[in-house]
Order: sequence, then structure tokens, then C-alpha cells
Amino acid sequence: MVYLSGARLSKDARRAVVSVAGARAEASIVMLDLERGITTLIGDPAMTFEYGAVWAHGERGVISSEVRNGLQSFMTFPTGGGAGTPLLKGESGFELDPCSITPDGSTLIFTSAPLRDKTGDIMTRSLGKEEPPKAFMRTPDAARSPCLSPSGDLLAYVVAKEEDIGATLKVAAYPTPSTPVQFSATPVFWNCW
Repeated sequence: MVYLSGARLSKDARRAVVSVAGARAEASIVMLDLERGITTLIGDPAMTFEYGAVWAHGERGVISSEVRNGLQSFMTFPTGGGAGTPLLKGESGFELDPCSITPDGSTLIFTSAPLRDKTGDIMTRSLGKEEPPKAFMRTPDAARSPCLSPSGDLLAYVVAKEEDIGATLKVAAYPTPSTPVQFSATPVFWNCW
């Protein structure tokens, strides 16, 4: 059985990138040419754990998570296939998820969650400079799936506990975080706008 998740449509709606996972949790990234019906494997075909793709600025590349030797990192892969370029080396015991790119392409927004409790923080990483990641928002909750508005001034994300079915949707200002505003009183299932 194959599972598809995290589909991201290109701005011109002609392509999509999606995570494809098998029954044993192996995963890879595939680009779908929606006009011609052609699929292209993105990343290293020898890898068994690549997931969470977002379009890089200009949509000539894809930023994805890759797990090697138990350590999760971010890689940038060309959309035509081929070798990737390391973007951010992860830390042992943390799960990383690339989520959004600022409209000017200068910043990656992602989550970093310790595997021990999955609380999760929203982080940023400059894409034009060699700088360490910065915390955008630290919360005691499990902040997940941050998605930047097309205008780049609002960041929506969800908060969920392990026992929750669905999640609570919150929105904060970006790039300077405001006090988050809760937009749902009941659990929601979230997908980026």
C-alpha cells in the first residue's frame, strides 16, 4: 500500500511535489507534471526516508527532509532530479519538518520537535546566508505545519496534543510574532492555504 501526503502545488498549478510512503514507512519525494502526467523522483534513489517537500524560491528546486544514519537534515534538490545540496544539518533526537518559504525566497520556516515529547517550536533559517536557525515562536504546545500567507505577513499553524483528534488553528503576525489568535474552537484538520 502507498500513502501520499504533503502535496504542494506550484504557483502555476502545472506541477506538484508530494511525499510517497510505503507500508514500512520508507518515503520519497515525487514531482508530478500535472499537464503531461509524468512523475520525477526527487532526491537520492538510494535513500529510504525523504519527505516533507516545499518548493524553493523560483520553483527550480525542492527543499526536503532526509534521514541518514538516524539524523534528519534538510536538503535542496533540483526539480529535474539529481544530487541534493545540504541546507541544514539536524540534531540527534529532533524531528524537522520544512513548512513554508517567505515570498521573497529568503527564509525557510520549519518546525523542530524533540522526539521525546514532540512539543515543537517554529523556527526560521536564512536561505541566502550561512546563519544558524532562529526560533520564531517557542511554545509549550506541539506547534505544527506553519504556513505563511501569500502576502508574507501572517503565519497560520496548528497546535495538537497526542490524544487530540484534529488540532486547533492559530494565526500570528510575521516576521515579528504577535500574540497568536485562535481561529477554531473545535479541532480542525489543517492544510496550508
